[in-house]
Amino acid sequence: MGCGETPVWLPRTDFNIDAIQICKSCTLKLTAKIAGPGNVTAAPEGLTVNENPTVTLTYNGKQFNLIQTTMTFGGTHRLADLTQPGDAELLFYFQNFSEFNKIICLALPLVIGQSSSNKYFQSMGTTITSNRPVVTSLFNSNTVFFTYRGADLRGRNADNMRPRDRCNPVQSVITYILASVPSTIGQNDYNRLLQISGEDRTYCSRFTGNSVEQKDAMTSCMKGPYKPSSGGPAKPLSEVTVNRFVKLGSRIIGIKLEDNTTNGSDSGSGGIATSSMKCYKLDPSKDIINDKVYVGGQNKPHVRSLQDELNEAANGSSGLDINNQYSSSIKASDIEGWLGIILGIIVGLVVCSIVIVYVWRNTFSKYTNVQKLYSVPVSAGTLTASLPELPSLPKICPPVEK
Repeated sequence: MGCGETPVWLPRTDFNIDAIQICKSCTLKLTAKIAGPGNVTAAPEGLTVNENPTVTLTYNGKQFNLIQTTMTFGGTHRLADLTQPGDAELLFYFQNFSEFNKIICLALPLVIGQSSSNKYFQSMGTTITSNRPVVTSLFNSNTVFFTYRGADLRGRNADNMRPRDRCNPVQSVITYILASVPSTIGQNDYNRLLQISGEDRTYCSRFTGNSVEQKDAMTSCMKGPYKPSSGGPAKPLSEVTVNRFVKLGSRIIGIKLEDNTTNGSDSGSGGIATSSMKCYKLDPSKDIINDKVYVGGQNKPHVRSLQDELNEAANGSSGLDINNQYSSSIKASDIEGWLGIILGIIVGLVVCSIVIVYVWRNTFSKYTNVQKLYSVPVSAGTLTASLPELPSLPKICPPVEK
């Protein structure tokens, strides 16, 4: 669905929820182990909520991390049983960590209730609040969701619903998962948060002027109800038809909620622990052992001290007898080592002997038969006697006659 149909306003006539096909293979799991700070700042469509980035949404087995949370005044989507969108809406944007172009928007419509507001909204304000509820406290595990693909709402608002750079053509198409049942917010919390979104009243600047009419309009605007600077979220050109939503939309029944009080079986899809996102100062003398770094000294090899050995000996777990200081220091492993060395030497000598005998027999096998051809062995003296006598050389320097 393009910018003219997104956000979806469900048709109020002839709409039957059973006509929307159920995605039986679709699964949703929202994981929020740690609550966010809860401070808010004004945004063109309402408020930007500072929520914990470790919140994750697992959709059909793929994990998406929370990247942005927006609260709009009034609501963004319109449910079929409402004449107008709700009083407000929470939009949670999630992004896949490996495929950055895959964005999911989990949308929760809000209506003003008569009862006390959810503590999630009570703890929202301009300052950081401790001990806040986590995101999962806003949802019910049995909620039915509508899902569809549509143009991205980010960068669009009531004053600029179809910006050319985003909608002509559509630059970003994301998946919307819309809760079919709105949550409630108390009147006091709604008024307080709405005032924060429009406290600057920048939307009244169009009445600036020196004429009496302009001044009266400015005064009336400043005294009027608060509203976001850009008039709230974008609106569609018209509500979606029944046939089109039946064709492009689907229905998901239920969501698995996992927070700090539950333990999910799928450890790979949970949030990232904040301890892994902190910085630690290393002490080289304690945290680095054998070229390995042990952050905060965790999981490093245990260095035994004298006190540790004495404690183990007292418990009988070390095999030492502190009452016998002169007990033998030879261990069974030492005996096994020496026996292995001796057996290795013996086997080596036997193998070498076999090799020597084999080589000797094959190399000198005819030596004895050759010796039998001679009565005695030929000596070196006999060979010297049979050689011819060499002529003597003349004397160069004859002796002097006396």
